[in-house]
Amino acid sequence: MTNQIEIRCSKETDALELEEISSLCFSEPWKAQDFLDTMRLSNARIFFSFYKESVIGYVVLYFAADEGEIPSIAVRTEFARQGAASLLMQEVLVLAEIKQLGKIFLEVRRSNCAAIGLYVKNGFICVGERCDFYRNPTEDALLMMCPLTLL
Repeated sequence: MTNQIEIRCSKETDALELEEISSLCFSEPWKAQDFLDTMRLSNARIFFSFYKESVIGYVVLYFAADEGEIPSIAVRTEFARQGAASLLMQEVLVLAEIKQLGKIFLEVRRSNCAAIGLYVKNGFICVGERCDFYRNPTEDALLMMCPLTLL
């Protein structure tokens, strides 16, 4: 299915669809205004994946100096494990190379084995923990980092 999934940068007209995906995937979702605010930043990008003209996932990347942070990545449940998140991560890594980032950080729920597997597959390693980082339900986060080689 991955050959039928397309990736592109988000536009302001995508904010409501991005909010919908976030609300389906997270107990504390981003709102449309959060996405709009992020789209207007020069040091951020939001990529989204779509399939047959429907938005099915997104990833947010902030970057400053030589570091990046992924504060949110989500894929609609019915499209999980079909390659959309991997394609989004690949797009982040391409942008990281263009921006000459040395590393990218993210937090993930300790219990989210599928996401942890995706991140490890894309070069992330666990570098720490954040106790009680998440709410609804309360859970620790693993702090993960992807060390990038600058060419």
